Amino acid sequence: MNIARDIVTDSETLGRCYVPTEYMDDEDEEVRILCHKKQPRSLGDKKLKKYSMRMIHLANKQQLESVDAIRCLPHNTRGSVLATTDIYRGLVSAIQSSPTYPTRASLSKWNKIVIGLYSLYIKSIQYVV
Repeated sequence: MNIARDIVTDSETLGRCYVPTEYMDDEDEEVRILCHKKQPRSLGDKKLKKYSMRMIHLANKQQLESVDAIRCLPHNTRGSVLATTDIYRGLVSAIQSSPTYPTRASLSKWNKIVIGLYSLYIKSIQYVV
């Protein structure tokens, strides 16, 4: 989810773009804008959010296909992996609920704590073998 969240940050600070070029409307121009000019906002919020949502869709698909594999992890790591997964799911909600593409979507420290505790002590029960 970091890639979907950090399109602007990665471009502006590192001159990097992890958006798959097949998602882009004009690959050459958009790679130039993101990697060389480091001006991601010139693409517009609508396009940035569209690319982010496509990556989120792919991540959601991958997560649904792999979440049951948590059962195969050592017992003492399952809760932390689940908590991390759930915190990243919270980032998805922050991106999706934002009317524009956020510069860097985040969760409050309190939200992370609540999600983490719930995942570690309640939700992880379903992953006990």
